[in-house]
Amino acid sequence: YRSEWMPGAAPTIHIQQGSVIETLRLRDIQQDNKSDVPLTLLHSESSILQLFIDGVVIREKDAAKAVPTSGDGRVLHQHGEFIILDDKEVMDETERVEEEVRANPRKGFTL
Repeated sequence: YRSEWMPGAAPTIHIQQGSVIETLRLRDIQQDNKSDVPLTLLHSESSILQLFIDGVVIREKDAAKAVPTSGDGRVLHQHGEFIILDDKEVMDETERVEEEVRANPRKGFTL
């Protein structure tokens, strides 16, 4: 989990030039960018033969500006997709879940 407030911060994962990665698995990662400058999750300057993405959530103030990957590297086969959310989508979903819990309270679980 990464919550970043500083604009222009370094990518969460950086793979340098000259590497050849047979299999890279990104799983259960959440990146919340609180700055106004998009934050790259994976910057790669290498070759990745197999990239598996599972449960990777990128949250930006504006989802349209999200930058999941960058760099001159290449991915031969990508399996899975990044989940990209913006603040409004997260707030809407939080409100929906809170309302559902209020409407259907369960023993031992209240808001």
